[in-house]
Amino acid sequence: MKTTAYQIAVFATLCIAALGSQAQSKNTTIQIDVDKIKNATGMMACALFNVADGFPDVQAKSFQYVYVSVNSGVASCEFKDVAAGTYAVSVFHDENNNKKLDKNFVGMPLEGYGVSNNIRHMMSAPEFKESSFQVNGEVDKNIKIRMGY
Repeated sequence: MKTTAYQIAVFATLCIAALGSQAQSKNTTIQIDVDKIKNATGMMACALFNVADGFPDVQAKSFQYVYVSVNSGVASCEFKDVAAGTYAVSVFHDENNNKKLDKNFVGMPLEGYGVSNNIRHMMSAPEFKESSFQVNGEVDKNIKIRMGY
């Protein structure tokens, strides 16, 4: 079978179009800004979840997590290379640097915490579904979370 110039041109056009669409798709960076932090003691723990299992306080089940410094009542966390999907963020002020959210004997947090969409309940932890947001994989996202104690 003989390849014609037309077939080569069509093939080249398709290859260039495919490469162009790959170059345009990118993963999202999610910037988390936390305010109302009562002091600069310890670190701010930030966890990004892509499933409900473990949300909001089992970091080992999170998609990504980081620890950052607290400065003048605020902290900022960043999650890079986040693909399109549904996510929720939880943060806590790890004042004693023990890498866990300390709770009292009935399970109430002893350290400050917050979640995306700033959901707070008096007697239960926020759920993934009500704290979740969409990432489209194209536009970077900025989430503001108010710390609660």
